[in-house]
Amino acid sequence: MNYNRQNLVKFVRSSDEDEINGISISGSYNPNLSRDDLLVMADIFREMHPSSGSALFSSDSDDGGSIIVATVTDDLVEKGFSAAELIKKLAREDGGKGGGSATIAQAGAGDPPEGKDWMKRLKDWIQSIIELSQ
Repeated sequence: MNYNRQNLVKFVRSSDEDEINGISISGSYNPNLSRDDLLVMADIFREMHPSSGSALFSSDSDDGGSIIVATVTDDLVEKGFSAAELIKKLAREDGGKGGGSATIAQAGAGDPPEGKDWMKRLKDWIQSIIELSQ
């Protein structure tokens, strides 16, 4: 199902949010969103957080697996963060594969995302990059 932009803005605003070392993070799971919806949500997140932000959005795929979309702001890319690296790591852990650019990436994974702690996984990834850069 494809939602209109106004509804997707509401989904982004209602996503779980947190902050690590000044980096805003957001994540949500909604079983009814399409891949295109998730990509638009990533764009909306980047509009709302033009710097120091990363988000992870997920949904169910038509084949019983999951769709994951990650985004990272440009300033974080300059500091060594990459949405493509995050998505590859998460997809590998969940029996799938994916890729993309440093600022936005997507994957299909074998296991449905329901019940997975996406925010914890995003926080752990961000913390590992911070530790490597120190």
